[in-house]
Amino acid sequence: RAHDLLYVSYDPSQTRRALADAAIATALRLQPDLADVHLNYAYHLYFCYRDYERAGVQLAMAKPGLPNSTDVMELPAFIDRRQGRFDKAIQGFTAAVQLDPRDANPILDLAYTLYAVRNFGAAAKAYDKLIAIVPDEPAYKIEKELYVAFMQTGDEDDLRKAISQTPTSAAPDRGAISQNLSLALYDRDWARAKQLVEQLQNAGGEDNADFSYAAVPVPAGCYSILLARLQDEALKPEFEQSRELLSKKSQAAPSNALLLSSLAVVDALLKRNEEAVAEGRRAVETLPVSKDAMDGPCIVTNLAVVYAWTGQIDQAFNQLATSAKTPHGIYYGQLKKSPLWDPLRKDPRFDELLARLAPGK
Repeated sequence: RAHDLLYVSYDPSQTRRALADAAIATALRLQPDLADVHLNYAYHLYFCYRDYERAGVQLAMAKPGLPNSTDVMELPAFIDRRQGRFDKAIQGFTAAVQLDPRDANPILDLAYTLYAVRNFGAAAKAYDKLIAIVPDEPAYKIEKELYVAFMQTGDEDDLRKAISQTPTSAAPDRGAISQNLSLALYDRDWARAKQLVEQLQNAGGEDNADFSYAAVPVPAGCYSILLARLQDEALKPEFEQSRELLSKKSQAAPSNALLLSSLAVVDALLKRNEEAVAEGRRAVETLPVSKDAMDGPCIVTNLAVVYAWTGQIDQAFNQLATSAKTPHGIYYGQLKKSPLWDPLRKDPRFDELLARLAPGK
């Protein structure tokens, strides 16, 4: 499943998907009756093709040979979640947790799903269970503070503390740098943000999918473009290089709406208004919420960002209103803190929307 995970997390290119295809084809040729092969094929169809019907066929072939597999139990829950059946997904993840209470993965997936539907109390309990089982994994503590405390309240103190407790040996990776960069942007600490962008450049050149709301890595230089706009600085010619890197990545994965949506945000920041709006709309059309209830709302939120930075304020609030009512859409902490929403902050509708998303509402 290595190529599948690389495809969905870092390299959604047709080349990477072809490598995953080849690995599955080889496994099927060598061991066509092995349950694990059919399970891996099912996940491959889920991750790389969003072909849930064929994934279900392969899962049915795998299930008799893997009666106690949490991976077998989780895949239908993943599919339910993508198709917007969140209650059923929660039931599926809960059943997987009950099957093997010491397996961290189903607990993590349950916790994130509860966060997605804004059930922060239940999500906190799931994260606490996870941390009790794996107390030495700092990433789980960070996730809890990000998805439960910060997203619900906009208070990043506990998140900041959790990040600071990451072992020094693990701190320089791009995940930690990206998290600290997000905090610097929330604080409007432009000098610190610039330093962290330079660190990202030295840690591989891409972020950890934290730039906008589409969860896909982008070139570190995209943050330099954002910082220039936030400080009313002139756009530098070299910014086009970062844009070109992202554009080529999008062209290499023409069906990937997340990359196209991220490119739309960058183009909006570069004042390529017509291109930005066209790309943002096309991304929503390519992967609507009805097709993917997890990634679709993030692309809608990005379209709101595009409208905000291209001066189409009414359209921005229309998209935000939809996102705020949708599972895995915009959250209170994001709206309160992110500078991506600075073009909207002086409009009274912004405070009204913020109040509707506030804790306890």
